[in-house]
Order: sequence, then C-alpha cells, then structure tokens
Amino acid sequence: MHKQQTLKEAFVLKGKGLHTGQFITAIFNPAEENHGYKIQRIDAEGQPIIDCLAENVADTQRGTVLVKGDLRVSTIEHAMAALYASGVDNCLIQLDGPEMPILDGSAIIFMNEIERVGLVEQNSEKDWYVVKRKMEIHGDNGEHLILVPDDEFCVNTMIAFNSKILASQFATLDTLKDFKDEVASARTFVFVREIEPLLQAGLIKGGDLDNAIVIYENELPQDRYDSLADKIGIPRKDASQLGYINNKPLTWPNETARHKLLDIIGKSEYKDIVYKGATKYFWESKESNEAVDKIIEVAMKNDKTTIIAIGAITNVALAIEKKPEIINKIKVVWLGGNTFLTKDNSEFNFRQDIEGVRKVFDSKVELVVIPCRNVSANLATTIYELEHYLSKDCELNKYLLDIFRKCKKAFIKEEKDEIGSSKTLWDL
Repeated sequence: MHKQQTLKEAFVLKGKGLHTGQFITAIFNPAEENHGYKIQRIDAEGQPIIDCLAENVADTQRGTVLVKGDLRVSTIEHAMAALYASGVDNCLIQLDGPEMPILDGSAIIFMNEIERVGLVEQNSEKDWYVVKRKMEIHGDNGEHLILVPDDEFCVNTMIAFNSKILASQFATLDTLKDFKDEVASARTFVFVREIEPLLQAGLIKGGDLDNAIVIYENELPQDRYDSLADKIGIPRKDASQLGYINNKPLTWPNETARHKLLDIIGKSEYKDIVYKGATKYFWESKESNEAVDKIIEVAMKNDKTTIIAIGAITNVALAIEKKPEIINKIKVVWLGGNTFLTKDNSEFNFRQDIEGVRKVFDSKVELVVIPCRNVSANLATTIYELEHYLSKDCELNKYLLDIFRKCKKAFIKEEKDEIGSSKTLWDL
C-alpha cells in the first residue's frame, strides 16, 4: 500500500500575480496526514483557510478560483499540478494575496522547489480516486473530457482553435514520472485578440512575455499594436510579423497542448470526499465524526443548507448536539421507512435511534419527514418508462439505467423479486 507524503520542510516562492499584478509571497508548509491541500490567506482578517476541494471551485475560465464566503484564491492550478505530480498529499499553502504567483507561467519552479526540499512518508494510506468505468463530460464551450479505467494515471490532450497559427495540437503523458521533464515547463498561453477584453475585465495585469506564450495571428494596424504593447508593458514590434511573440522561444512545438495537459492535472486534485459517519447511535455515544463536522462546516458557511438523511437520523442529531447554532441554518429532509400514522407503527428508521429522533424533533429545526415505503410504492414504474425518462445523455442517467438493467425486477409494479419485496433507489 502507498503511504501519504508531505514536504520535509517549508519553501517560499515570490512573484507577481497574473491577474492582479500584485507582488505575492507563497509559503508551502508540511502538513499532518489526511490534511489534504489547504490555502491560508494570511493577509486577510482572521487568516482564513480554504480547502482545495471541488465544492469550493467557483470558476475555471481564466485559472482555477476557489471561493469560501468572502474568501477568494485564484490561479492555483500550476501549484496543484506540481504537488500532485510530485506525490505530495498534504500541504498548507500560505498566501499574502488573492492569487498564486504566476512565476514563469508553468509548474517547473514549483517542481524544482518540491524536489529540493524532499518528501517525508506519513503513517496513513493514500486516498485514491479510482475510475471504474468510462465517463464522458461535455462543457459549455466545446470541452469534452473522457475518463476511462487504466492501471496508471495518464492523460491525452487535444486542443483545437480557429487560428492560422495554432490550429490543433496533441500531447500525451503516459506516467506521472515523466511530468517534470515532459510537461512541467509548458507555459500558459493567450491570443492577442483576447488581451484587450481581458484587460477591460480587470485581468492579466501581471501578464508579460516572460510568463505567457502570446499568439499573434491576425494583423493589427501598427498604431493599435503599439497601443496594446504599451498597455501590457511589452516592447513594440513590427505589426506585420505574425506568430509567437515571446522573449523565450517555445520549449516544444506543442507547448500549448502540453500546458493544457498540465492544467488538467492541476484541476484533477479537487476531490470531493465521502465522510465517515456515526458507528453508534445517539443514545449510545455523543462522539462526533467526520460527517458531523462536515454538516456543521457547510451549515455555518451558508445562509441555508438542506441536509438529506436516509435511514437513522443520528448524524444530524449529533451535529445539532455539537453546534446548536446550525438549527436555524439547516433544513432536514428525512427519508424514513413506514408511515408514522398506522396503528401498528413499525417505522424501523425511527426505532433505530429514538434518542436521536427526539433530539432532532425537540430542536425545532425545519424538518420534512417522508415515509418512503408509502411514497416509493406509489412511484413504482417499469424499466421501459425509465429508459424513456432517463434517455438524456448524461452520466447520472447512464449510471441509473445500468443499475436498473442489472436488477431485472427493480421498480416493476406488478412483479416481486425473489425475496418478495419491491426495491427502492437506495437498495440499488
């Protein structure tokens, strides 16, 4: 089994931010096991910390932006790619500004520093995300991502633009061991036609010919070219000379495709986590757990959060016990079993943890209780109806249909399965 790793010692990098132009210091610190990647804004009041998780990603158009309440951190993907490719599992990054320094526009400086300080093995095992089946994701701007099972992490990237200079390119990485030599030095890129809109949007204030590949494809009048050069602080050049305008030549002919590959790796590390919940009922133990802590964390950072509980309501009861302040910040939807209104009440999920139920009911938290046996019985359907209603091409529908087809009698009103009871969604 592979063990988690962290940095042997801290290292410091300084430079300007790509979008703000602000001079920023980044301190990469060792962190305890199961810490993951976290970023601390030491310039902000209270020095808040934000987790590098998918749930905190607010934008990816011009760099990855993490948002938690009023806290924002951007342009972190190059650092994330270097940490991941180097095998670092736990790291606390302290920033004194709103974004990561852009440095040379690649991940190589981060990689060199990680290699210089070295890594130390920790006691806990690594947390892997395993792709078990083919998945496809289509973006709103023509992006197409395909994930397939493999024995090792590898990435193939193709980019295509309506451009005379950069039409289409392909890059591949067969193993993360090759990341430093084959990908890490690939720099970010921008088209000249994008620069003015980006400047008008208040972005790329720190961009220059040393930290980005600039692609000049459509000839501009010399005076307009000169004006644009002045705005971004680069030397004026002959406007009739199309191509790549950089102080440093391309590292590889397909450097732009390699940089997109780098970005993919840098954005693949924002894993959402399944949190371990209670192993004992409320009446047995008031001990907290990961799921309870997560309920409290999410509830406290939002005005209103809906918590869906299936089965025993123990984790919600424990969260209310530990942090009563969440009562007015959450709405609980509890999917139970039988109806509560029958003479012979055999509501199993209620009886599992009566003390937990009493804690939730007595708290006066906003609560909706759905007796699911009655509800699901009335929602019985057939596989043919499901194939019709789930025909839209998306991963969730494909997954549900795959599960339903493997369970021949699932959701069929007239028939019963081998044990004589209808199946519900969570049984599948």
